[in-house]
Amino acid sequence: IDPSNPQVVYAGTQNGGVFKSVSGGTFWTAASAGLKNTNLRPALAVDPSNPQTLYVGTDGGGLYKSTNGGTSWARADSGMTSFAERVVVALAIDPSGPDTIYAGTKGGPFKTTNGGVSWKPISNGLTSPKVTVFAIHPFNPQIVYAGTGGGGVFKSVDGGANWAPVNAGLSYTFINALAFDPSRPDTIYAGTWDFQFFKDGGIFKSTNGGGNWTKVDPWPGNMMIIALAVDPLNPQTVYAGMGGGVLKSPDGGSTWTMVNIGIPVNALAIDRTSPQTVYAGTNWGMFKSLNGGNSWAAANIGLVNTDVRSFAVHP
Repeated sequence: IDPSNPQVVYAGTQNGGVFKSVSGGTFWTAASAGLKNTNLRPALAVDPSNPQTLYVGTDGGGLYKSTNGGTSWARADSGMTSFAERVVVALAIDPSGPDTIYAGTKGGPFKTTNGGVSWKPISNGLTSPKVTVFAIHPFNPQIVYAGTGGGGVFKSVDGGANWAPVNAGLSYTFINALAFDPSRPDTIYAGTWDFQFFKDGGIFKSTNGGGNWTKVDPWPGNMMIIALAVDPLNPQTVYAGMGGGVLKSPDGGSTWTMVNIGIPVNALAIDRTSPQTVYAGTNWGMFKSLNGGNSWAAANIGLVNTDVRSFAVHP
């Protein structure tokens, strides 16, 4: 969501590229000109200081940058040379210095300090190079967390130069999502799953900057948590996207309820100016709630999928 105009929303799709809405998700138009690869990983980021600047990661096609709100895109991944490094699965922009960006790739994490002109690897201390998600401390950008695909959570206190594992209490080491409590940034949530069995996982919470984690969901497994979002105005309200829908906690993870059932959720976003407005990107398209997840409506007009799998011809 554009932080300066919540009516402007971007969606990254599998095999369909980027779409843009200027009507809060009511209508969508394609915004992929220049993208050579439209199979997008869950890596799409808007520069908070200049929302016309966006970055998107693709599945094997590298990283692209737009400086005109998605009207056109150009490659911006110098330094990412191998195919694995061009599979970009995570992006995070330093809010205090938006030329500093972290990118997680299948070949390891990278960092740029010049807005994507050039990238350097930042793997020192990482025992699991595949970074699936980054979270930058909202008050101290030198503190960065990296969730990995099999190694759990790592923490850096020097802007990614060095990493150390912070996994005490984590039962699952495949991390799909990380989210801060913006009012108390030593509090961080992790969404996990068991990659080996493709089903088990859970929601974990740390209140001491990753020193130790506690499982806060009440289910004994079968919780493949894919996305997390914290209400910026009421941080006790937390949303979790999973294979079966959206979970919501009103009390910082102590209790959870299912607020929609049966829709596999891949991404969540909250409107900062009106946090009752929540978007859910799913296997069945985009959904939007105007009442904090109590009810949802499809928001897919113009949001087409180009992944054609079969044809049938009238005889």
